[in-house]
Amino acid sequence: MTAKKAHDILAQKNPAALKAAEDLLRKFSDYSTKNHENDYPFVECVTWPDDIKRIGGGWQSGWHFDDQPIYGDSTPHDQLNVKAEPKNITTVLPQLYKWLKGKPDKSSLAYTTVMAHAKSEDEGKSQALRLLIHYYGDVHQPLHDANRYTKERPSGDRGGNDFLLKYHYSANELHAVWDTVVYANHKSIKRPFTAETMKTFGQMTDDFMKDIKVTSKTYRTLQFSKFRDESAAIAQHVYDGLAEGKDAIVPDQYIAKYQPIAKERVAMAAYRLAYCIEQIFGTSTDDEADSILY
Repeated sequence: MTAKKAHDILAQKNPAALKAAEDLLRKFSDYSTKNHENDYPFVECVTWPDDIKRIGGGWQSGWHFDDQPIYGDSTPHDQLNVKAEPKNITTVLPQLYKWLKGKPDKSSLAYTTVMAHAKSEDEGKSQALRLLIHYYGDVHQPLHDANRYTKERPSGDRGGNDFLLKYHYSANELHAVWDTVVYANHKSIKRPFTAETMKTFGQMTDDFMKDIKVTSKTYRTLQFSKFRDESAAIAQHVYDGLAEGKDAIVPDQYIAKYQPIAKERVAMAAYRLAYCIEQIFGTSTDDEADSILY
């Protein structure tokens, strides 16, 4: 829904920027794009970085996260295997942005890695845009920016992936619960979209976003580390009130508290993505655009 809302914002405010983005997306094709993208590439491409992980695209798997530590019990820190991964989402997002903006650092992790899997600069930039669109959603999901360390899991729980819960709406662990926006977005529509299914998805997105307000002061930013820090701060307490186990049910009180927060993160990601696309492909000369990014 992040990409669909950003698409709709751009279609209304800056259709030229949206067209430029979609034109660039069409300059690359592989097995995944042929099966999932057609008339609405800006929205349809959003899962490409996930789609390719197990079919040769594992080179960017670690870029979906920037795990900040959560200490889940009183275990002394020197007994925990806390590690920081420098090749992360906060590292590559500004690199992707600069490249798409026309100011690539050709020695950067993002540029060198993507170009090793592209046949031309245009193909590389097309892949880079897919990554950027997807990562905007990831960096705003709190458990993409956290790893919880305990005595039982001294190397962490992989952002809630190892925190098992009772299966519900396709989610059986805490990370997946947050990927479904705490159960608010658990329906999927087959891609590529038809005109009819795109209309249905549009209505779903409108209903989801209803009554969520995102101010220009909040979304007019390219400070990617800020996005991570916001998410990491939320993640510090998303384990509160939960029991762990394959038969453990997420309490109604938890859903009532955290679903609105999760929905707000999705909306914020959408508005910030639209703003970013305008900076890349539009005519905006926002002063902050070149004073990013860390």
